[in-house]
Amino acid sequence: MFKQSLPHLIDLIRPIAWHASDILMDFYNRAASQGNSTLKTTEKALDDPVTAADLAVSDYLAQALPEAMGTEEFFYLTEETINTVTYTERQSKPGTWLVDPLDGTKDFLLRTGDFAIHIGLVVAGRPVLGVVQWPVHEQFIWAYTGGGAFTEGRDGVAQPLHCNRTRSLAELSLVGSRTHRNRRLEALVQKMPYGAEQQMGSLGLKLAAIARAEVDYYLGLSGKSAPKDWDFAAPEVILTEAGGQMTFMNGDPLVYNKPDVSHFGLVIASNGIYHEALCRLAEAAMAQIGDE
Repeated sequence: MFKQSLPHLIDLIRPIAWHASDILMDFYNRAASQGNSTLKTTEKALDDPVTAADLAVSDYLAQALPEAMGTEEFFYLTEETINTVTYTERQSKPGTWLVDPLDGTKDFLLRTGDFAIHIGLVVAGRPVLGVVQWPVHEQFIWAYTGGGAFTEGRDGVAQPLHCNRTRSLAELSLVGSRTHRNRRLEALVQKMPYGAEQQMGSLGLKLAAIARAEVDYYLGLSGKSAPKDWDFAAPEVILTEAGGQMTFMNGDPLVYNKPDVSHFGLVIASNGIYHEALCRLAEAAMAQIGDE
């Protein structure tokens, strides 16, 4: 596929992800002692706080990733650069890296610990490698197509991840957003089968929780805005390599690096065993909910 194999690319990313994690934790720990005012929060758009930590990690990754992997085969895309490049430029290389330096900004500010760094590689519209770095819990969570999904700490000992495949449909546990909720999503959740709901921040950590068999499925319903490529690409690889699935409600796969990088609609991520059933139930529920 590339001059460097996918396992080798993981090896190149590992120290970069750990250093990016250290940058985030430095800001996180300083905010604990000095207050969130030190983060110089601004508002780019409604409900989208950007912190100095976010920008610091973004700047670091924008330099470190190309230095490690080069620019001959890869294009690098982040939320900070999306408006500065054309679609033609984004399609000019065989692979595109989709980077989110801080997924779960609100949870970073609220100090829940549920924030992460996403680094995902997309080829021909589909993700083939993903890293979700969890700074607070010091976890480097990674996967590549055909290689399985794993999590490891600073010691580098990799533990395989596998979705839960034993619960019945009615016993499935749902993982939902702690802050990104709206009336239509609440109405949908009430019509879906689940035994318990766990709320988390980062989208990457939600999907990683499914991959770790802690929860079973996730419902992502867009509103006026929608998740972007860099929100989904890296965690999708981890989920699917752990045995799970992620599609739109109608079963269509997510396609990445299109002219519009937003994913509007209802996205369902699951442990895989009841994925089709969940899609059918969600489709029926959404028909009842409509635009309410």
